[in-house]
Amino acid sequence: MEPFDLYAVPPYPLPEAAGWGGITGDQFAQLLRKHHLSGSACARLVGANPRKVREWIGGERSIPFPHYYVLLDKINRGELTLADHRGNE
Repeated sequence: MEPFDLYAVPPYPLPEAAGWGGITGDQFAQLLRKHHLSGSACARLVGANPRKVREWIGGERSIPFPHYYVLLDKINRGELTLADHRGNE
């Protein structure tokens, strides 16, 4: 699997699930900041518990590929609404 650029301008390349090695909590936090998403907004977007998202950001747990895929897909498709962005919760 070729490496992907987390910081590329959308559309982000999507990694293959079989080769998913994960991203660090810092990388995930940077992705959320880049798109002005809070942890709570991310949780709503991917259907996860906000506590899990905090664990992903803190590096306590790896973000599961399906959740990461859903988040990138919504970013790539431009499906984020104003309500999804930080400060509009």
